[in-house]
Amino acid sequence: MRRLVSQDVARPSCDDPEVEAAYEDPSGCDKYFLCSNGTLTEEVCENGLLFSGRGAVHEHCDYHWNVDCGERPFELTPARDGACPYSFGIFPSGEGCADYSIKCAFGEAEPDLCEEGLAYDDRNHACNWPDLIPECSIGDAEHLVGFSCPSQIPVGSASIRFGQFPRFATGQCDRLVTCVNYYPRLIKCPPSQSVDDNSLTCVSSELVPGCGVRK
Repeated sequence: MRRLVSQDVARPSCDDPEVEAAYEDPSGCDKYFLCSNGTLTEEVCENGLLFSGRGAVHEHCDYHWNVDCGERPFELTPARDGACPYSFGIFPSGEGCADYSIKCAFGEAEPDLCEEGLAYDDRNHACNWPDLIPECSIGDAEHLVGFSCPSQIPVGSASIRFGQFPRFATGQCDRLVTCVNYYPRLIKCPPSQSVDDNSLTCVSSELVPGCGVRK
């Protein structure tokens, strides 16, 4: 949103037509000055965004939780009800421990899937291990990962060497599971590597019978 530049705030210089830059506006963290073609305008970030100068989300603005406003004041006001309370943002799906979030842009909601084995953590607006998310139970983690951590480990098993975080093969070349307080964490091997069932580590796929070369 573009506004006329107020005479009551300190304005940066914008005399050089070759300069194109954005500057913070001390009157508000959701505002900034845009210098383009020798013309200075006062811009306002979209609802849910604040000026960062990096343009990480839209124009020169970023999600409000990523911006250090310092002493610049701001007030976040929801624009609507529903899945997108703010025009821009990342929000929980409303389904407790879920493997996706709702990503909003211009008020339009789109589901944003986590990587396999992870769940959305609203505290940092990103996906995380289920065992680190208060809303996720062991059963939730088992459902997401497709594995249940055993209550006992057989004597002589390679899993024992990993102590309180035992590892287990899954029967698939590219992944293994490590257990954290009985919560399974899915670990994927890098490209061209597969799980060695004896060491429970990722090694070159050429060394693992039946796995071939993964790309």
